[in-house]
Amino acid sequence: MFNNNKLFSMGGGKALNYRSDIDGLRAIACISVVIFHSFPKYMQGGFIGVDIFFVISGFLISSIIYRNLFDPNLPGQLNLFDFYLRRIRRIFPALITVLVFSLVIGWYVLLPEEYRLLGKHSFGGATYTNNIMLYRESSKYFNPDSNTKVLLHLWSLGVEEQFYLIFPIILFLFYRFNLNFILCLTAFTAFSFILNKNGIKHDNQSYSFYLPYCRFWELSIGALLAYIVNYHSSFIESTHNLLIKYRITDCIANLIFRNPTDNNKKNIIKNILSVAGICLIIFGIFKVKNDLNFPGYIALIPVIGALLIIAAGREAIVNKYILSNRIMVFLGLISYPLYLWHWPLLSFAYICEGQTPDRWIRLTADLIAVIMAILTYLFIEPPLRYGKHSRIKTGILFITLVCVGIIGNRIYHSDGLSFRFPNQPVYTAPEVSINKYKTNEMFSMDDKYIDNCKAVFQHWNDLDTPTTCAWQKEQNKNNIAIVGSSHAAHLFYGLSTVYKNSGNGVAVFPMGSQSPFFNLKTNIQQRMDWYKRIGDAYSYIEQHKNLKVIILADLASNINDYVDMENPNEKDPLKIFENCIRRSLEMLKERKVIIALDNPQVPFDPSLCYNRPVTITQGKCSFSRNETSYMRDVHNKIIKDIAKDYKNVEVFDPESLFCQNGICKLKNNSEIFYRDTGHLSYQGSLYIGKHLMKMVNNLL
Repeated sequence: MFNNNKLFSMGGGKALNYRSDIDGLRAIACISVVIFHSFPKYMQGGFIGVDIFFVISGFLISSIIYRNLFDPNLPGQLNLFDFYLRRIRRIFPALITVLVFSLVIGWYVLLPEEYRLLGKHSFGGATYTNNIMLYRESSKYFNPDSNTKVLLHLWSLGVEEQFYLIFPIILFLFYRFNLNFILCLTAFTAFSFILNKNGIKHDNQSYSFYLPYCRFWELSIGALLAYIVNYHSSFIESTHNLLIKYRITDCIANLIFRNPTDNNKKNIIKNILSVAGICLIIFGIFKVKNDLNFPGYIALIPVIGALLIIAAGREAIVNKYILSNRIMVFLGLISYPLYLWHWPLLSFAYICEGQTPDRWIRLTADLIAVIMAILTYLFIEPPLRYGKHSRIKTGILFITLVCVGIIGNRIYHSDGLSFRFPNQPVYTAPEVSINKYKTNEMFSMDDKYIDNCKAVFQHWNDLDTPTTCAWQKEQNKNNIAIVGSSHAAHLFYGLSTVYKNSGNGVAVFPMGSQSPFFNLKTNIQQRMDWYKRIGDAYSYIEQHKNLKVIILADLASNINDYVDMENPNEKDPLKIFENCIRRSLEMLKERKVIIALDNPQVPFDPSLCYNRPVTITQGKCSFSRNETSYMRDVHNKIIKDIAKDYKNVEVFDPESLFCQNGICKLKNNSEIFYRDTGHLSYQGSLYIGKHLMKMVNNLL
């Protein structure tokens, strides 16, 4: 991603001309990403720095490949082995250093579930598949929860290396079959961009953001420019001469300069390109928003900006006087290790603080990242990248990275090495327990329902086993059903556990972020049709009379986002919510119904309640009732008022279990009830389950 632009031929030929301005452009890209991660208010679009890096990488690395393909002495002899050896020596040293650092610090700082996730992402970083893993987790890059993913930023390295795994071969085939490079590269770029835009169009930002083929266009457009610059310079020159011949450059120069010199006229087009490019990049850094429309068309802003600057050449005004400045060049040279270092340091600060760290902490993390980047650039990269015994060094680097990946994978499959904290309670999501029942104790739902639930649960909890919608007993032998969102799933563990040795059995019908009420759509773009799965649950309940008590687990989301799918023209949110509740209760009037209200939301990361060996804030295990969500109170009042009209309906409000005298607690003795700000842990699910059981027994 952050390749040195001293372009060497893979065949060992002469170095291409060094462009210090590209290092300066890389500096802008890297600094914008660092500032965005640390101080997003000041640079809300700083994340576009990654898009700039992709264009730079595509331009520089493809130039190396072209130089090899079109070598007049050995035309078409693409030495892929040598190419990948150079890539390993370039990118592995810093990456290995940061991965090892993260695993060592994580050992002392991270709780088992957090360390387990770090182990998984270390394996993803070592195999350059982190982007695929993050997509499978359905992790939004801009989600606050992403702050605790120490290696989140390695998604971009995954995209880049996946590109270079196939792109040299594609270029070789273009050459081998004598195809038009410009036409083929344009088609390749357009196809990738269409895939990217298609993901945004269908409200799947994670698809467009993380999957490689949706990002390849940003690298291949740089490759297209490299081909034009290196092998169609005559066309560029003839176009420029045509502008001179018809005095268009003179006219433009006279508009801009008072007394234009010949040099002004000669470079006017290049200067316009560079100024336009830097303006696009500055606009993008400060104005592009981290919403669901990115990447999409909006990504064209930084991509075209970078393209224009590179195309302008080193003599253009911005390139020569700003980007080629010594400070900018130096920052560009350390940009790769700086990118690798800055996010783990910030992420550990987020984890230890349990929330956004104070400004001085973030600034300190950035300064340490700069120091570590300089040390990496000066003392770690050179001896491993240059000098004698290059193939031996490459082999050692490759084996070392493989070992780091194996260690990460082992940590992941060993539950985050929980023996490190022998006196700490389990800090895990109860949804995972659905997959921990023995085979003879759990049966999957019908295929139609399980297929839809499967993907959602794998996204929520990173589950590897397929069955996630569960019955505690065999088909037709369960008499309790829980319907709703992930807040239905986190009730399943507790309730099914307390009924484990009784005659009762529990089934769970969960669907992420969805209200348990029939045809009430939660207007979350990536989950536009998930409400239908709640409808499937109602249909299943209607067909199976053995389900006598139905628990509707409510999720207190913003009612202003609700849509009544039976009356989509209704705009009053209170009316929408009330109509859907009544409709649902009418459908269940022959059953006993419990509406389980949402548990209080924690206004900070519950991990602060744990005593980490290294932490900034310790022992924060309670919060004021006034800090809980206002929307929860709105939900509760509407539901309680409607429930009074139905004799078969009870309301279970867990607030009294957590809050007394205006103070809400996260733990009881050593048991912590929450695993994140809204979901219960094993202990929390059991705690609620014991109380919910009493209400269920009365109805049964």
